[in-house]
Amino acid sequence: MNKYKILASTLLQIIFLNGVVYPIELQNDYTLYIFGWRDCPHCKDLAQYIVDKNMTFKWFWIEDEENADNLKRLANLIGENPGTPTVLVVVNGVPEAIVVGAVTEDRFWEYVINNPDEKVQVYIIQSLKSVITLPRDAINDYFSGPEAPTEEIVEYAYGPRPFYIYEYLPTIVLLLIISGVTIAFFWRRKG
Repeated sequence: MNKYKILASTLLQIIFLNGVVYPIELQNDYTLYIFGWRDCPHCKDLAQYIVDKNMTFKWFWIEDEENADNLKRLANLIGENPGTPTVLVVVNGVPEAIVVGAVTEDRFWEYVINNPDEKVQVYIIQSLKSVITLPRDAINDYFSGPEAPTEEIVEYAYGPRPFYIYEYLPTIVLLLIISGVTIAFFWRRKG
């Protein structure tokens, strides 16, 4: 096969397989309890991921004061600043992990859900930070506020994504540098 056929084949795979969602292989009964914020782009990314993967979840908006207070209490327990999204992973009715940040990697969720432990693992994004003990009734203690309807989260996942300039800052800086170098080159050449 010549290099052009290989390139064409690769491009076609990227184009056609990019939108394909592969199922996630989870072996235990689980629920993800999620604190989210409507204006958080990372929450939106996580919402889209869990909806695409047809994962079992309950969503709690921190715009509600009771949910915000519960998130702060949970964050104090794990020794982190309250951030969104924050996920409590409950496997077979027992709290197993707390994940702070939007993780959209199948292997991570498969590992956490398929390998329950006696202690609760605390992850910041995908990095294990600590291991703690939570009472069995932690779900009722920390997720007692109003739950968002699933239909609302599906709509949120596929609606417009909030725009934050800081996400584009590296690209803007790079474009400014390239523009400056180009202008300097032509200015020097002209003079």
